[in-house]
Amino acid sequence: PMSEPDITLILSDLHLGGGAADAGDDHVHQGAPLARLIAEQTASPEGQAGRLELFFNGDFLEFAQANQPAFSHRSDSAWCTQSESMAKLETILAGHANVFQALALCQQAGNRVTLAAGNHDVDLAWPQVQQRLREAAGPGLRFEIGQTWVARHGGALQIGHGHQQD
Repeated sequence: PMSEPDITLILSDLHLGGGAADAGDDHVHQGAPLARLIAEQTASPEGQAGRLELFFNGDFLEFAQANQPAFSHRSDSAWCTQSESMAKLETILAGHANVFQALALCQQAGNRVTLAAGNHDVDLAWPQVQQRLREAAGPGLRFEIGQTWVARHGGALQIGHGHQQD
């Protein structure tokens, strides 16, 4: 595998929640446009050659609002517990199984998928959350956690979610 894919496609602020069962979801589930986009990129000549990185630049998952009853807010020292984040993640995975399947197929073709945490998915920092996402979206799933900027292409591309004051 190459050290860095030739092409970086950046997607941001998709806020995947509970899917069709979640009135607060942002309708990514309607017509499956995200799963279709991922499949189309995977089927492209670049995708078939394993030359792509799909970089989700924060707020890919809507932990902040998905499955609100799972959130107890017992402490101001942490956003929520790892077990609460896991319960929220299961809601998101159930609502968007097609998206996670498409991400797994994308990686099977030799492409890279990276999730960077934004202000609505800081839960990505939990180890169990990362492991469960790798189970759903493929074992090669990468995470960029705790950085303001992420560099690609020898520093020519700087990616940041932009929530530093939030």
